[in-house]
Amino acid sequence: MVLRLYSRAMMIIFFMRMDYKKLNTDYSRYLGPDYKQEQGENLKASTIVSNHVTFFDVFPLHLCFEPSFCPKAAFADAPLIGDIFKAVDCVFIPRDGDKDARDKVVEFIGER
Repeated sequence: MVLRLYSRAMMIIFFMRMDYKKLNTDYSRYLGPDYKQEQGENLKASTIVSNHVTFFDVFPLHLCFEPSFCPKAAFADAPLIGDIFKAVDCVFIPRDGDKDARDKVVEFIGER
């Protein structure tokens, strides 16, 4: 709740506005004809892949979907922003890590 208010405040401060429209898309081709009944009425995406231009693109995404983000591991220790990322339960990705580090991140994401 606090982070939604923070995102809304940042959008106001930086004069950002958004229009959000939920589409009724039929994914039965990919998930099978009965995917809606199997998953229930409250369908949410498990993964959102989004390219972004700036850090500010995070605010509207957070307001619409309340996702967890995957910033690079260097942000974990950044003042203020690191605390915000930890509060929204981000998965920090070591961009220059070796294969073992990447495997640990993939395993962690799988457990969530």
